[in-house]
Amino acid sequence: MFIGRAMGIPYVYDQANFVTYILPGLALSLGSIIVYIKYIRTELNRELNSVHAKFAYLKGVSKDRFVW
Repeated sequence: MFIGRAMGIPYVYDQANFVTYILPGLALSLGSIIVYIKYIRTELNRELNSVHAKFAYLKGVSKDRFVW
């Protein structure tokens, strides 16, 4: 706390200063963001390895075109 005060970092939330809400909001949402990213990555890999994706690749569709 003393180091933060010496550096000018706010350690008490000020309702008038929006900057004091950024770090707590980021810290609280980081866990959820990680879970969502892992879920999206898993589902995208599953979809790219599915039977209909392999059929599309055989027909000449690129991976980028198949995803979008």
